[in-house]
Formats: sequence, C-alpha cells, structure tokens
Amino acid sequence: MTSRAERRRRRHARAVERFHALAQAIPANEPDPPTSEPILRPTDERMRQGVWHIAGKAAPAVDRTGGDMLGELFIAGQIEKHHYDAGRNFQQLVAAFMADLGIGGYRSCLDISGGGYDASDGNVSVAQEYERTKRRLGAVRFLYLRTELAKPVGAKCNSVEMLRKALDSLGNY
Repeated sequence: MTSRAERRRRRHARAVERFHALAQAIPANEPDPPTSEPILRPTDERMRQGVWHIAGKAAPAVDRTGGDMLGELFIAGQIEKHHYDAGRNFQQLVAAFMADLGIGGYRSCLDISGGGYDASDGNVSVAQEYERTKRRLGAVRFLYLRTELAKPVGAKCNSVEMLRKALDSLGNY
C-alpha cells in the first residue's frame, strides 16, 4: 500500500509528463492561429425593419436612426422624413442650449467640484434661436416636443398626431 502523499506525487508527475508531451507536439516557430472577433450584424428581420449603413464586409452595420423613439417612429412609418429631420434639428438645438448653460446630467452630492462663474453671455445665437423656437411653438407644444423627443428606445409616444403637428409647426424642414 502506498501512502496518500506518494499517490499525490505520482499524479503530479503524470500531469507534468502529459504537459511536456503536449508542449513538444506543438511546433515552436509557427504563429498562433488568428483569433478574430466575429462581426456583429443585425438579423435579416432587423435589417428589413431598420435603416442601416454597411461600409463593407469587415465593418459592422451601423443603425442610422440614432436609436431613440424618433428613429423608431420614422422606421415604423408613423412620421415622415421632414418630421424626422425637424425633430433631429430640435434635439440638436436643445442639446446646444443645455451645453451652453452648463447643465450636466446627474451630479453626486459628494461631488465638491464647483461649477464656477462664467461672466460671458455664452453663445448668443443659440439662446436666441432657442427662444425664437419656444415662442413660435408655444409653451405646450415646446414642452411636449422636449418631453417626447427625450424618450429612449422602446418608449411609447403619447400622441403621434400631436407630435406630427408640433414638428410641422417647427417649419424648418
């Protein structure tokens, strides 16, 4: 009878022998086989439903709608191209205005970095265009557009008809 320690040593020696045998079987000078990541492509059904841009076989497909509720409504055919363009222009205007104000997203209560004081007027043309758009739309439509166009993918639009009318009243398509 052999002891437990002896059996452990033999098992370890057999494992080392197997490792050396495998290492000798692999040629030393050959490069490793190429390991490339698979290119993620949408399924055929998703390709039929979306608006995609594919640069080539090696490039992944890119969703050109922006991935929000406005893009989904455009793909579904519930709004037209001029509505989509007007909505994108409105989103850019609101984003530029918010960036000019310096309003960021979430800020922790532990964040002690000061916002600072900016004595400049900022980008006056953006503020004027923002106020002009607000007056042209009216308070209700303006806030409706801000609320609806900020919704993420999968969110439900409250009223597509009211969204169409508000986008039509923008008139910059």
